[in-house]
Amino acid sequence: MLGLGNNLRHNKKIGGSALPIEYFVRPSGTTYGDSSGTSYANAWSGFSSINWTLLANHTLNVCGTFNELLLVQNSDVTIVGNNVLGAGIINGQSARVCLNITSYNNVTVNGITCNNGLVDNIRIENSTGCVINDSVFDTSTNQTAQHGGSICVVEYNNCTFKNGADDGISSHDASTVITANNCTFENNVQGINAISSGIVYANDCNFINNTQDLKNDNDSQIIATRCTLRGQSVANSTLNLQLINCLVLSGETLISSVGSILASGCKFMATSTITSNQTNIAKVQIQRSYFEMNLTQKVKNTSNAVFNLDYCVFRHVGATNLYAVATSGTGTSTLNNCTFVGNANVGRGISAQGRVNVKNTIFSLMNQCVNPNGANGIVTFDYCTTHSNTTINVNQNGGTFTNTNSITTDPLFVDRVNLDYRLQVGSGSIGTGTTLTNLTGILTADWFSTIPTVTTKNQSASWNRGAYVN
Repeated sequence: MLGLGNNLRHNKKIGGSALPIEYFVRPSGTTYGDSSGTSYANAWSGFSSINWTLLANHTLNVCGTFNELLLVQNSDVTIVGNNVLGAGIINGQSARVCLNITSYNNVTVNGITCNNGLVDNIRIENSTGCVINDSVFDTSTNQTAQHGGSICVVEYNNCTFKNGADDGISSHDASTVITANNCTFENNVQGINAISSGIVYANDCNFINNTQDLKNDNDSQIIATRCTLRGQSVANSTLNLQLINCLVLSGETLISSVGSILASGCKFMATSTITSNQTNIAKVQIQRSYFEMNLTQKVKNTSNAVFNLDYCVFRHVGATNLYAVATSGTGTSTLNNCTFVGNANVGRGISAQGRVNVKNTIFSLMNQCVNPNGANGIVTFDYCTTHSNTTINVNQNGGTFTNTNSITTDPLFVDRVNLDYRLQVGSGSIGTGTTLTNLTGILTADWFSTIPTVTTKNQSASWNRGAYVN
């Protein structure tokens, strides 16, 4: 069949009885062969928009560059690029989708590059068990990778999605489950965009220069684990946008009208911020995370939005007296079992133009712990430790501050310089807090590692103050 050359018909099947299970295609002017030495000259050359139809259990090796559509029309097939002497490249020329898998299952793609797709570089719909490895999807007029249909289950490993005029990965329909492992998202409008109900898992992924790294809408969910984020993330779904053990270097995590975010074990550095614009509902829940204060405020809200912070560490490293946390409006935010550490009495804790309840929290070597500012600035400290701070409370414009059951003794951090904020034996903050709802605090944490590592431990009957549990 390959020997037919230019007599091959549109939609021709490859993988019939006359062909080996593994075979190769190359552009015109070259020769190629399989491992047994069988050679075919100039086959499948000079065509445009050819639908290569693979038979089940066959492998197609795409060698060289093709300005064509690769349309998969069988389940249980394998497509390999970068084989023999030339890389496998499908160039859509901004006129067609490069690789289309629709209603076929268990398709494996290894080492393919898809460039310049019209709308998408790869489109997978109504297909399950598809695995895409070591592939590049570069430059599209919309999404570099689009998924949808009544069911769609796809896994990407070590892939790159870049230069999408819209999304790197887009999930469009219900019952869509996309997993991206060790992938890179670069120069897209959105790195990952989950548009309607479905879920996208991003594990160990790197986001570079996207306008938005993550965005989930409607009833969709994105769960990012051990990822490095540099762009804005937008939570606009009834289900959580979850960040687990992530490094957030810059950009703003914005929680929009119906959205919510849950971050756990994360490290927020450089210019990263979290903003909530909800109304009277704690849609922002940050647990066992580290915030390094230097260039910008870390957690804030607008209007009547509120947030819950549990077992978080705020460490000031710069010479600027920035507030780590800011509240406004009439909603009530909570900070429980947090640790605020100043830089030689530089650094401020909470600016409150709204209500905030603070319990079991340590403030040490701060310039200022709290500023209830204005009539809505109502702050309560209960069972806190305020040690060696320049000022605990600066009350402005009629704000209200209440401080009960607090102590001023040294919390005795194990190693402040090396970010070990465990409490040494003999600390007055061990076992002297009040019982709250969230039991699970930090046992150990490596905040120096690129991706933070956090181990947890539940509080005993007598609760500690601060973010760490002995």
